[in-house]
Amino acid sequence: MVTRSSTGRAKLRYVDRPEVNETFADSVGKVFFDGTVAQIELLVSRWDETKPPAAPTGRAVTACRLVLSANGLIDLIDRMDQLRSALESDGLLRRRDLGMATNVLS
Repeated sequence: MVTRSSTGRAKLRYVDRPEVNETFADSVGKVFFDGTVAQIELLVSRWDETKPPAAPTGRAVTACRLVLSANGLIDLIDRMDQLRSALESDGLLRRRDLGMATNVLS
């Protein structure tokens, strides 16, 4: 049975599953939206052994492929916008011209 809140929307109870593994990523690869679902590929850098004076080389390896419904994508965008605002407030992120953000720490 689905319960509904006073707003008429279904109400879900959050259940944490500690056994679910975390996935580290240091960049975003392909992002695709077909009108129904979004596919986001998260990448991790794997660096080869460096032999000076050669330039460093490496690979961007897929760590996770995240697939979200349109509603899930909207929720993710909203939460990332909240995170961006908090980072800006803390002085860790600064907007550049044209609305691009820059990391203050790098």
